[in-house]
Amino acid sequence: MTLARKATGAWGEDLAAQHLQSRGMTVLERNVRSTYGELDIVAQDGTTLVFVDVKAFEQLALGADPSENVHRSKQRRIGRCALQYLIRFKRVPLCRFDVVTVVRAPQFRLEHHVGAFTL
Repeated sequence: MTLARKATGAWGEDLAAQHLQSRGMTVLERNVRSTYGELDIVAQDGTTLVFVDVKAFEQLALGADPSENVHRSKQRRIGRCALQYLIRFKRVPLCRFDVVTVVRAPQFRLEHHVGAFTL
């Protein structure tokens, strides 16, 4: 991964975390690594544990949907990471999978897709 791509990802994750907190959610952890990959953000929304995947882009064509980059195989990978994360709980909480997309240009936009997918 290039330094520019890492910087874009970190920028997007920072904005996503700020957005989640502005909506009353608590960010519990960021960049949680597991055998299967990484969870970008783990947050708490009331009694619900939320696994958030962040997609950040420097530039995206008008009309393009950045959330399409969370395809089925990516969803399965996130699900396996989430299952591994949940092992630490004695009682599994209610869980949800969200996607936050951030695009810098040609026009800034941040979209939060609540319950973006299920497993």
